[in-house]
Amino acid sequence: MKKSLLALLALAFCFVLVACDEDETGTSSNAGTTEKASSEDATPEGVYGLGDTFQFDGSSGLVELTFGTTITFTTVDNSFSDIDGEYVIVIPVTMTNVGEETGGLNMFDITAFGSSGTSLESVDAFFMDDDIRWGNDLRPGATLDSYLHILYDGDGEYVIEFGLFGDTPELVFDVQR
Repeated sequence: MKKSLLALLALAFCFVLVACDEDETGTSSNAGTTEKASSEDATPEGVYGLGDTFQFDGSSGLVELTFGTTITFTTVDNSFSDIDGEYVIVIPVTMTNVGEETGGLNMFDITAFGSSGTSLESVDAFFMDDDIRWGNDLRPGATLDSYLHILYDGDGEYVIEFGLFGDTPELVFDVQR
């Protein structure tokens, strides 16, 4: 009897969760959706390059991200770190809160993949003063000019995924040091 009641309760809870994820038209929403704001030739959909702008509805709100066209390099300067002296790619980025609530970009919404296709160790903690992942929350309409720091693992194609689940926008760019 208790198992039947528990199963019925779990089923009802699942139904409520599915119903809460529908908008007014009855279609499901997707927290990782993107809208293309520039560069008509970014294909496939959801793949962007340096110089592009897109909107990202992440775990901390709806933001518009615009990436610079020129990357630079710096190094990790921390003698206590295993990656002390390693090269880091620096990408300029402008973030605007286009949502209706205070929000920003959550550091867990970003995963970087290096030239070998494997995920890279995060280096944002070494650059807390100007890395976008350590930026403050923004009020609606506010803009922040900052940088995204990615560990360099060799020349080639790099991919940065935004979001944790589902269709996530990707920033794809080539690096030649």
